[in-house]
Amino acid sequence: MNAKTALSAAALLLGTQAEAAFVITLSSTDIGITSVYNTINSFQIEITVADPLVAGALYNNPTLDGVDYQVFGSLPDPTPSGFPAFALSRTLPGNSFYSMSPDATVNFSISPTADLSDGLQVSDLAGTGTVFTFNARELNQAPGRYHPPILTLNDDGTGSLANSNNMSTIPNPAPPIGSGALVDVTVGEEYDTTLDFLPSLTLSTSVPEPSAATLLLAATIGCISIRRRP
Repeated sequence: MNAKTALSAAALLLGTQAEAAFVITLSSTDIGITSVYNTINSFQIEITVADPLVAGALYNNPTLDGVDYQVFGSLPDPTPSGFPAFALSRTLPGNSFYSMSPDATVNFSISPTADLSDGLQVSDLAGTGTVFTFNARELNQAPGRYHPPILTLNDDGTGSLANSNNMSTIPNPAPPIGSGALVDVTVGEEYDTTLDFLPSLTLSTSVPEPSAATLLLAATIGCISIRRRP
């Protein structure tokens, strides 16, 4: 391969390089749960972000390829729903998560000095206090749902998981499946828990793809090495 061919190949790589998605996973298998009101038995949240994973980037409602979450709980204490327990499972393709309400939110930012070669950890997030927010609030969806969550993580290894302030002019399914009533709950009125985890908690095992500059440098070095070969 001559210099011209190598540089042409590098240009092709730069022009066609895809912006890879990355998946954030939050699970009760990795995060401790302490009940404040009623009981969460388990949860898992997967958020597929369509943007690339980049140190120093702000992800304020980024483009999504989908959201999939499950929250399972027991409700021995009184609630607006009147349910003894619940099993909420939602799969929302593409960017449809944000259409659930004006407050549906995915928000976090990554420190510019973060080392993402081993994926994304909570300690890589920028800021103090709350460093990650996932608010799955639902407004006027069919049917109305009581239990979509709001989850926050703090930089000190604490956080919270509670029902969001869900509301709907469309009733919950009729008994015996649901309450048959309109949904209008405040945060934590159905369930409220505190979370604890190590700052080293891994949010994503994805790693950044090589940057355009890295690809160009590699191609140029290869070109120079080829030209110097006896």
